[in-house]
Amino acid sequence: MAEASVVVVGGGFAGLSAAISALEAGASSVTLLEKEPKLGGNSAKASFGINAVGEGDTVDAFVEDALAAGGPSADSGLVRTLARHSMESLQWLQTFGLSFDEVAHGAGSRVPRLR
Repeated sequence: MAEASVVVVGGGFAGLSAAISALEAGASSVTLLEKEPKLGGNSAKASFGINAVGEGDTVDAFVEDALAAGGPSADSGLVRTLARHSMESLQWLQTFGLSFDEVAHGAGSRVPRLR
């Protein structure tokens, strides 16, 4: 097997994003390991969508809603980081042809933010 400069385990949104980011950052090669026959991981199985702070929303409101829904298991620092970078991440995914045109009101959120 050829040597890779980066090895990514998992072919869901997170793993695929990590592999692409590694190449964009200058990795000479990336090996993606996935145990399933198709890429997508749990992202492909998700029945909802991706939450992102958008028009009429705020990072603080996103964090409050997520912490209320997640209860004591939610890490406020990680939730805040997610909220702060959520729209930027969606826009990055759109550069690869993903479409997030529709915005819905998901459970536990005070404003529509589910794409």
